[in-house]
Amino acid sequence: MATAGGGWEEWCPACGRTYPVAAPVWRCDCGGLLDLRGPVVPEPVVAGGPWSLWRYAPVLPPLPAAAAVSLGEGMTPLVPAADGCWWKLDFLQPTLSFKDRGAAVLLAAAAGAGVERVVADSSGNAGTAVAAYAARAGIAAEVWVPGGTSRGKLAAMEAHGATVRVADGDREAAAAAARARAGDPGVFYASHVYQPLFVAGVKTVAYEIWEQRGGVAPDVVVVPAGNGTLVLGADAGFGELLAAGLIDRLPRIVA
Repeated sequence: MATAGGGWEEWCPACGRTYPVAAPVWRCDCGGLLDLRGPVVPEPVVAGGPWSLWRYAPVLPPLPAAAAVSLGEGMTPLVPAADGCWWKLDFLQPTLSFKDRGAAVLLAAAAGAGVERVVADSSGNAGTAVAAYAARAGIAAEVWVPGGTSRGKLAAMEAHGATVRVADGDREAAAAAARARAGDPGVFYASHVYQPLFVAGVKTVAYEIWEQRGGVAPDVVVVPAGNGTLVLGADAGFGELLAAGLIDRLPRIVA
């Protein structure tokens, strides 16, 4: 299977084992969760070019399929609100949520690795994002959702051509069903919870806020949290900016 290369790898902090980027695994053989690591953040971190999250390609694994998968995600407006606060309008993403950031990077990596089928589990937004970017990449998608998911959410996923399956149970039942399918040959688990490439895409929100604020980090960043990918992404992005000496302190992240 092809890999992104460029000194990037997925690795298990529990045992130290490494895997190629976009390997057909979603956790280590030891059972540990995988993380993504690569070269030291370069200077500059902004490649320029399209006004999208791909202007931060220097801090992402090399993804040759990115242009073919992109829907123009990222670089959402940062607008002033009251009392010195600012709104980051990620509901203006192509499928209306920040999950597009992670799905774009994850599906670009999957497409570059020759993946033909993905499975995901979601209560709504992540499933819609995976469905859209899989369709854009020409990859068949199957999304498992919990019982009781609204008809509107189902329709959004189906509109992008995904096969939607309703689990007999709650959110964890949907995840268990998707993980079981991920064990089938040729099926890639496009999980927004387990795949570190998803968090790599989400971290671009921190780079955008930093650039839109003139190279200054905010004091506090308040984010919604379900499974916590936006928390992890914001922490990763601002952490890299700090490590590169581009900001002098981490913002407080409130979930």
